[in-house]
Amino acid sequence: MKILHLSDLHLTGENQTFDDVWGGPRAAIGSQRFDVIVVSGDLSQRAAEAEYRALEGFIEAELLPMIGGTHTDAERRRRVVLVPGNHDVDWSRPIGAVFSVTQRAERDGPERV
Repeated sequence: MKILHLSDLHLTGENQTFDDVWGGPRAAIGSQRFDVIVVSGDLSQRAAEAEYRALEGFIEAELLPMIGGTHTDAERRRRVVLVPGNHDVDWSRPIGAVFSVTQRAERDGPERV
């Protein structure tokens, strides 16, 4: 099994876009394909919706095509694992505020959650 592990893609300082962050790794990876891609650490800088939309676009354009094999789109999506970090917490919310995955799935659909 071939796994690509990326970490801390949050956009800060000189890295204002995913193209800024991804240029070096993209060149090093070349045309390799992977069975699973794990993106861990900080997926965003401030847990803002716009940041997650940009991340979604990056996953669609760059990561999903790197999943090898003859998988359906849904199967490819299940092979990209996201593990949030401390920057993915909305610290403006009260500590202990409940986030309902079920409510989000009902609102946005289970594939988006």
